[in-house]
Amino acid sequence: MDFLDKLVILQSGDNLNLLFYTLILAYIILIPFLGIVSGASLLSIYFNRKGRKNGNKSYLNFSKDLIENALFSKSTIFTFGFVPILSILFSYIQLFHQLNNSISTWTFIALLVNLIALILLYIYKYTFQLDEIIKPVETTDEVEIFKKRNFTLHKKSGLWGIIFLYASVLILIGCIEFTYGRIYLDPKENFFLSMFSVSVINKFLLFIALSFALASAGALFYSNKKLKETDQPENEYSKFIERFSLTSGIISVLALPVFVLIHLLKVPQLSLSGTAFSISLIIILLLLLSAHFYYLMIKEKHRLYVNHILYIVLITSVLLVVQDVNGFKTSSQKQVVTLSAKFDKMLAGVAEKSGKGPKIDGKEIYDGRCAACHRFDQKLVGPAYKDVLPKYANKKNELINFIVNPVKVNPLFPPMPNQGLNVKQAEAVAEYILKTYK
Repeated sequence: MDFLDKLVILQSGDNLNLLFYTLILAYIILIPFLGIVSGASLLSIYFNRKGRKNGNKSYLNFSKDLIENALFSKSTIFTFGFVPILSILFSYIQLFHQLNNSISTWTFIALLVNLIALILLYIYKYTFQLDEIIKPVETTDEVEIFKKRNFTLHKKSGLWGIIFLYASVLILIGCIEFTYGRIYLDPKENFFLSMFSVSVINKFLLFIALSFALASAGALFYSNKKLKETDQPENEYSKFIERFSLTSGIISVLALPVFVLIHLLKVPQLSLSGTAFSISLIIILLLLLSAHFYYLMIKEKHRLYVNHILYIVLITSVLLVVQDVNGFKTSSQKQVVTLSAKFDKMLAGVAEKSGKGPKIDGKEIYDGRCAACHRFDQKLVGPAYKDVLPKYANKKNELINFIVNPVKVNPLFPPMPNQGLNVKQAEAVAEYILKTYK
């Protein structure tokens, strides 16, 4: 979509790195919200249909409570559903605008589909309230017609709302998985077909398991909170919520580690790092801990660990987001360097036209261009300086020439992208590196 390209603003290296933190914050808000809404909505639709068929009041009450707690106000749609995806869209536009890909377009589609889904689900919630209002009204032909229309709207809005919601989630997961290095390995890969790859399907199943874990923990939390506020003993309805939520919750948290491990195995090598393995280990340990709490609640028949379980599942969803964005950041260092070079070139052009040449600071250029890929004693995207600088001892001009016109030297590392530096800038960087790391 051409109009998305018009939103591109050239960014410095520091600003581009800040966009990754924007992505983390946006996904931390979005993923738990979509998880709770999708899990609660799906369960609400299921128990609503089952309750109407069997005449079970507990099912019908549970169906109503689930959707009302998940979408507790109109502002939730805008605050937790619309704004985060808009932030994600803006970040992707800035980070991918030079690549031949359609991530920004598909993120925009996900934004629209998600908005439609949340509106439909809010209508589904509203029809519950309408049903309560018209129940005591004296039955007439007009009232019966209104009831039938409300019931039809109730069924259709719920069904299509959950379909659109899962469609938007699938698209977003496709975008997330595409940023895991695949966009750089094959920029022309068909995005639509990639949404049905093993990694995307596994991540989608992981999200469904997470949504049930969040919905189950949330249902237990609200039921427990209500009992404490009213200071009443457990009744048949609260016992039903407890039985279902404990069963659904423990199955979900035991299934999640399997999907986490499969996801880790499917991550491209370009996106792997020690942080990814560490986060995966922490996630699995937290999920096993929550399963242990579920087991204790089932065995000892008490609600002592309700809050613990909810907090653990929420922390797990946050860690999953951090893991995804970290993988994206790891695989995107070359892209950040390229875009940063374009920004610096633009600034240099502006300064040249104004007749005020910028002060050349080797350390500043190094921090903005080199530090993301190089360390003195650590291999990152490029080799450690301690392994390559000795050959440039007393050969500053050779180092300057390499910085200006980089070529692939070591087959174990990718070629260094051209930073777009002029000779004076390269000389300042070379002097800083040789002086600092000699």
